[in-house]
Amino acid sequence: MGIKIDAIEYVKGDENFESEEIKIISQKFHEELGSHKEPNDTVETVTFEANTEHGIITGQATARRSGYDIIFELEDIEISIDDKEIDITTPVCTIEDDEEIQ
Repeated sequence: MGIKIDAIEYVKGDENFESEEIKIISQKFHEELGSHKEPNDTVETVTFEANTEHGIITGQATARRSGYDIIFELEDIEISIDDKEIDITTPVCTIEDDEEIQ
């Protein structure tokens, strides 16, 4: 299982840009208490960065598999860049199982 993050699109001034390939910095899993009488939730957190013409975009994506569920669902994504004149579009994130990652 893994979160896949597509290139990040952003706007600076009136021009549209796209980041280079996303680099995964870390991938961590942990468990959180499940609901009453359910197994614990499994949470994946991926920290990533992408080079752009205007600096490095950094971010973190989180996905959760709750209780008896067999699939992970994307829960949150945060992205940032130092240049405040850049408007970043939230990247498309997908969750791939182990067979798709190979």
